Amino acid sequence: MKYLYILNYNIEESEMCALEMRRVFHINPTEKYFFSEHSEDVTRSLFTKKKLEVWLEGSLEDIINEIESKELTFDGYKVEYVDVEGYEAHYKDKNDITYKVGYAILGDFKMKNPNYLFGITEIDGVYYFGLLTKNTQDWHKHDNKPHHFSTALPIRQARSIVNIAVGDNPNKSLVDPCCGVGTVLLEASNLGFRIDGFDIHYPVKEGARKNLEFYGYHTVVLRKDIQDVEGHYDTAIIDIPYGLFTHVEQETQQMIVNNARRIADELILVSNRRMIDEIERAGFELVDECSVTKATFVRYIMVCR
Repeated sequence: MKYLYILNYNIEESEMCALEMRRVFHINPTEKYFFSEHSEDVTRSLFTKKKLEVWLEGSLEDIINEIESKELTFDGYKVEYVDVEGYEAHYKDKNDITYKVGYAILGDFKMKNPNYLFGITEIDGVYYFGLLTKNTQDWHKHDNKPHHFSTALPIRQARSIVNIAVGDNPNKSLVDPCCGVGTVLLEASNLGFRIDGFDIHYPVKEGARKNLEFYGYHTVVLRKDIQDVEGHYDTAIIDIPYGLFTHVEQETQQMIVNNARRIADELILVSNRRMIDEIERAGFELVDECSVTKATFVRYIMVCR
């Protein structure tokens, strides 16, 4: 089965989107769409706007003829034209196309809350038809979490970082050993991934616990220094304390990266600088990275093994 994914991102997040797609789909998209044989829940990523499960492809006439010959029958269906950047169709043309395709399907239309939503689109002269799913953007509910912290990762970045950490293996064990108020924990929990959270500061850890409880997540979050974290995980996610540049604070950063190497095979490190020396001293190798800019502030997201 082939799937068409429609992407949506702003220029500041373009590198982060590309890194996430490389990790999840093993593809580096150059356009705001791509084809893949890999099926993912379209709501997993904040960047995948729509997913078309391609049933038929070819000329519009061929698709209509095949729908009729197969006698496709669905009650309560709707056909929607899927806009692809660079291949936009005129409003009237889109209506004509969806009418012709919809008329070929047997069964009853249902324009509002259809039981089956089908999509049709054209790219480079080829039409694609199939089941269409849309991103529900349910991460927005975390905007209302009861406990916040000024330097916490934005929800959008946390969501993408979790996907970068998991990649194409949803069974990975994750740990956030400096979890703060739990923004990463919330996104991982919402997506159903296994993650443990720790923080050395009791009030901050309590904020994370209460945020998780607020949404009914049962993720473990404990007060513990990263040096005391036991066990082993596939991937650690660390938004490292940054913005301070004294020798003592750099030693602390090195200690955190060293301990990430102790407890995990892989590290997704978030910092306001490219911590190449610290990464290498800990025994990691930087294998991929991106940057995200907001106004004058830059965050680097580094994949280390």
